[in-house]
Amino acid sequence: MTKKMLSALVDDLRVYQKVFVCGMLKAQAAAVNLQVDLLMQGKLVHTSVSYAEQLGHIAAAAHDEMVVVFSYTGSYFDAYDLSDSFARLDRPRVWMVTGTKRPQPEFVYGCLSFKSSHSQLAHPFQLEMIAALIAQEYARAMERTNDLPEHLR
Repeated sequence: MTKKMLSALVDDLRVYQKVFVCGMLKAQAAAVNLQVDLLMQGKLVHTSVSYAEQLGHIAAAAHDEMVVVFSYTGSYFDAYDLSDSFARLDRPRVWMVTGTKRPQPEFVYGCLSFKSSHSQLAHPFQLEMIAALIAQEYARAMERTNDLPEHLR
């Protein structure tokens, strides 16, 4: 994971008003953690536990929305091909947070990848750590620009 990619993802979090975070199974825990951490900083993001609802939301999202997908193995989109949904011009900004460097579908804008052993034991904890880093970097960016909510100043 590079600082440059982390900063780019955080910059997008700051710009986009509509943000959806998600992941399958244990990866969804990282999405929920990020949702809560950002809410404590005054940034409302949405999520859904249901994979079918997640895919439906992603497929229907427009250009003014950002989607952050947590996927330890990078296989989130393997079971369901969204390429046809993303053939339109008004597609959302999609980021993948993953423990692999495998190629992602062309509609994935950015990939925040980290080194992983792909151990079943480390799976949720590495993603949760990255979610915490994203929230921490978001807080730093907000502090640098004096955009922190009143209750955090």
